[in-house]
Amino acid sequence: MVSLDDVATRAGVSKSTASRVLNNRGYLSQKTIMKVQKAVQELNYQPNELARNLKKKRSGTIGLLVPDIEYPFYSKLISHIESELYNRDIKLMLCNSSRNNSKELQRLQAFQRNKVDGLILCDYGLEPSSYQGLNFPVVCIDRYVQKGMSYVASDHRMGGTLAANCLIENGCREVIHIAYETKVEAPWAERHIAFSKILKERGVICHTVEMDTYRSYENFEKNCNSLADLLKKYPYTDGFFGSDLWAVVAVKTALKLGYKIPKDFKIIGYDGTILSEITTPSITTICQPIDKIAFWAVDTICKLLEDDPVQSCEVRMRVELMKRETTY
Repeated sequence: MVSLDDVATRAGVSKSTASRVLNNRGYLSQKTIMKVQKAVQELNYQPNELARNLKKKRSGTIGLLVPDIEYPFYSKLISHIESELYNRDIKLMLCNSSRNNSKELQRLQAFQRNKVDGLILCDYGLEPSSYQGLNFPVVCIDRYVQKGMSYVASDHRMGGTLAANCLIENGCREVIHIAYETKVEAPWAERHIAFSKILKERGVICHTVEMDTYRSYENFEKNCNSLADLLKKYPYTDGFFGSDLWAVVAVKTALKLGYKIPKDFKIIGYDGTILSEITTPSITTICQPIDKIAFWAVDTICKLLEDDPVQSCEVRMRVELMKRETTY
């Protein structure tokens, strides 16, 4: 088995210098770095990761807890977070709570048993006290948990505002608005509040209906039927706002009922996932900066693990209106 001593000998440097190169520590000349890297390749040296992590008192793993692994927003977020961690040579332990509080608690316990270095949290239906006993730093995405815990979210108030103004500019006078848990104190709920408020101020009728935005895959046909019932109940509806997944439901339902999109019925989605691009007609949507959210979450959790950690902070990121074929 090739050892670090073998690498140092082949490269013509001391063992400590070879170690510094492999751990990216301290100033080293480019010539020295190249010699060590060449020796590593020639000898096919594989560092003893377990021993290295034990020395650092780290597992080299970050946990990620999401509420629904199939939901397009989280699927894309997971991909970006995994990529960011990979670039930093950190492993990912991914858990899905299925929005079940009992399962979420079990997953938190699993993270502790597996001694993850930190946790990126996207799901927390539990009481704040459930998170206080965690023995690792936590960064939250799109949720408030407790004071002093860093979180990042899109500027959802801006998102709701952009969507409302777009439908108003398109001449909409009566809109169906699919929302989820609007009374929950969370950043994402702000888009629903802003959207409804602006339409009301501009004299546009807004039918806000609370629906499960996560399980639209499982209940796709059921949701199509529910929306068809709403359109029959409110026959003068000429606008729609919901998640990208619900926007797909709106497209299918409206076309089936004989609506012409966007002439008779304007649709705006939310998230900016691949669904808004591949649906015909393509869907106007509010794009969340999912890649930037992932980078910030990973960068912050890594900084919290450093000797001189950053202070807790709250970050809001700008969203963008992407106009496509379901609006003018």
